[in-house]
Order: sequence, then C-alpha cells, then structure tokens
Amino acid sequence: MRPSTWFGGRLGKERVRQIRFSSGLLTAGAVWSGVALAGVLMYTGLRPSKIAISILAAFAAAAVGALVGFLFGVPRSRSDGVPEAATQDGTFVPNTNLEQVSDWLTKIIVGVGLIQFRQIGATIYDMGRAVGLAIGDSPGAVGSSTTFGIALLVGSTLITFLLVYMWTTTRLYEVFQSGNEDGAGSR
Repeated sequence: MRPSTWFGGRLGKERVRQIRFSSGLLTAGAVWSGVALAGVLMYTGLRPSKIAISILAAFAAAAVGALVGFLFGVPRSRSDGVPEAATQDGTFVPNTNLEQVSDWLTKIIVGVGLIQFRQIGATIYDMGRAVGLAIGDSPGAVGSSTTFGIALLVGSTLITFLLVYMWTTTRLYEVFQSGNEDGAGSR
C-alpha cells in the first residue's frame, strides 16, 4: 500500500512528508536502541543480571531525556494581543497551561543547570560508577564498567532528548495547529 493511500483516503504531499519524518525519528530511535542493546550484550558477556541492570539504567536515562526533550520542545503560541480569557465573539481560546508549565520548567532546568554545572558532572559520574559497580567494576577501583555506564547513561539521555525534542517541536505543533483550525472552523 502506498503512503498516499493510508487511512482509506488520499493524503497530500505535506502529510506524506510528516509521516516520513515521524518514521525517520522512529527509525533513528530503533537504531540507537539496537546499538545500545548490542553494546550491552557484548560488554556484559550475556550475563542476565548485568544485562537487566544495564537496560534498566539506559531506560531510566532515556525517560529523563524524553521528559526534558518534551518540555524543551513544547511550541509556544503566538502572542497577538488577544485576551486569553475570551475572544470578541464570546468563545474561549485554548488553554495554554502545558505551554506555561513547560516554559517554567525549562527556565528552572536551565537555571539550576548553570548554577550546579560542576555538581551535575559529579552526579553523572556517581550514577555511572553505580552502574559500573553493578555490572563488573571492583568496589575499590574504577574500571571500564564505570566508563561504559557513563557512556550508556549519557548516550541514552542525549539521543532520547534529541529525538523527543524533534518530534515534539514538529508533531505537537501540528496537533496544536489543527486544533486551532478546527476551533476556528466551528464558530
């Protein structure tokens, strides 16, 4: 079935482009997941407990990256001077609480990140060290497992952040835009 006939009808070029972009992001996420899983399997020597710890650590880091990527990617509405409570014909405009919360949390994250920059590096090292101890480092020495743990955590966080940020800035914008168009057409 051709992409232009999905969902039982003809799709315009723009919609096909959107589907391809979303598919590209999904493919990039799948490739990263495959690379990370292959690395975990090779590094841990197929030991189930070490594989589980590594995958759970990567999943937790990816969840943090996804949340921050979503918060940073929420599109802002245009401020054109229309009061937020109601328009001239008495209909209400869409609620922008998600946008406001995203804006506040983004400012807090950036502010705390700038103030606590050194502490963030130490915390990443401590988390990588904990993963390293769980998958193979000796308690008294820093080894390659700590380096692997740090790389797994940072890589999972950054890749997921970028993918979710790109998806949110494009797809969520389209959802908001279609909601505005649907609301304007129903008046």
